[in-house]
Amino acid sequence: MGKLPRLIRWIFSIMLILVICMSIYRFVFYFAYNPPSKAFSGSAFIMGLRFDAKFASIIGLGILLLCSIPFFNPFKNNRITLFWNILLPLLFIIMLLFYGSDFYHYDYLHQRLNASVLNYFQDAAISINMMWQTYPLVKILIALLFLSFIACIVFKSLLLNYQTTTKFYKRKGTWLYIVFFVLLSALTFGKLSQFPLRWSDAFTLSDDFKANLALNPLQSFFSTLKFRDSKIDIRKVKEAYPLLVNHFAITNPDSNNLNFERKFIAADSSTQKPNIILVICESFSAYKSSMYGNPLNTTPYFNELCNKGVFFERCFTPSYGTARGVWATITGIPDVESPKTASRNPLAVNQHTIINDFKGYQNLYFLGGDPTWANIQGLLSNNINGLKLYQQDNFKAKKIDVWGISDKNLLLEANSILSNQEKPFFAIIQTADNHRPYTIPTEDAIEFKKLNFAKDSLVKYGFENNDEMNAFRYTDFCFQKFMEAAKKKSILTTLFLYLLATMVLEATQRNFQNPGMSKD
Repeated sequence: MGKLPRLIRWIFSIMLILVICMSIYRFVFYFAYNPPSKAFSGSAFIMGLRFDAKFASIIGLGILLLCSIPFFNPFKNNRITLFWNILLPLLFIIMLLFYGSDFYHYDYLHQRLNASVLNYFQDAAISINMMWQTYPLVKILIALLFLSFIACIVFKSLLLNYQTTTKFYKRKGTWLYIVFFVLLSALTFGKLSQFPLRWSDAFTLSDDFKANLALNPLQSFFSTLKFRDSKIDIRKVKEAYPLLVNHFAITNPDSNNLNFERKFIAADSSTQKPNIILVICESFSAYKSSMYGNPLNTTPYFNELCNKGVFFERCFTPSYGTARGVWATITGIPDVESPKTASRNPLAVNQHTIINDFKGYQNLYFLGGDPTWANIQGLLSNNINGLKLYQQDNFKAKKIDVWGISDKNLLLEANSILSNQEKPFFAIIQTADNHRPYTIPTEDAIEFKKLNFAKDSLVKYGFENNDEMNAFRYTDFCFQKFMEAAKKKSILTTLFLYLLATMVLEATQRNFQNPGMSKD
């Protein structure tokens, strides 16, 4: 460390102090709220350390960029020292306020601090009185003032110590700054992946308390800031309640309490537990397919499946976005979050899914790319019991574009994994190739023959260009390869795959009326 420039050592020391303080808080949180008999979770603390390092790096990166301007560099301009001796303690005080609010927010609502807390300012007087009568605000204020005083001393002494340290001159000093910048940027991104470290990664721990323990209150607050006004309009719900009762066949309607419970007596499935495979087809619009008579005959194999199976031809989706489609498919409820998607809202991560009602089943989800787009991973991991999530890093095939491995390899590798399952399974396979950039692997160039049509014919029948049309045809090719491979594995699986044309097509139909969905 002694050979590093003073600015780098100073910034690193600030970051280390912040991470240590955040880690201490996580231990306090754990001992205060850990459910009885729940074992210590090292994985939650490691995940939490990654969140803490991310926010410490954001501050470190901000300091480094600001100090790249000589006027703000305390090692080149002593007059700016007062500025840093005020700013750093102020940032620490703000962090203390977040963490203190988070501690009591969880005590009150059993939720980590989120932006919905801002709604309490609408009734500030009532909220303050409630807090005054519930929590020891005087003691909390004294503790905050004491810690703020300590922070002022520590940060002032830290800067003074490095300012009086002998300068380090080295020809390659510039490269050290570049390396440090890249390191901070990597820590800010949070992980070696296509997408950055997000709140949804905490829910891969598959335990609600572990996820809450790992979360950083700064992450939780700023992730929910855009959703702080998301709330139920009770008046409108009550107006629509009679219609909802009729539509959902509510057994015991109650407009006062808005009862939506329904009871069903299911047939005994203890002896018959068929395997279930649900395929979510990306951007599979109805008017582009052979099933709806498109003259370009883009999906002949899928059309054959429809003729042999059960085809639901009157489905409609009122909105765009793959994230919305996955949300509706998994939860069975529409995504009405606007302008963002419900999967991006940490407050909506807990949902019911009928998948968990298949008792004794192994649940699997196959995705050729990275599951952290639109925070879908949080929805899947937190709600589907015992989920085994397979993503691009779990497959033998190599990525072909931004969406991961090809759909053909995704389907074939999924089939290989499913054929080795020893218990009944509910598997979901989510495709992606029928999506820009419309990549068709070179390995399939011989077997899959591209076609070319005139521009006017393409536009007339729903396609912008031949790349889009051939990607649509390639999806049909992938389904054929999957079904042919599945037939060779097991008679039971084969029979049910054909019976499951219902579920496959129903998932597909969610996109049928759209001119195309995008991974928003």
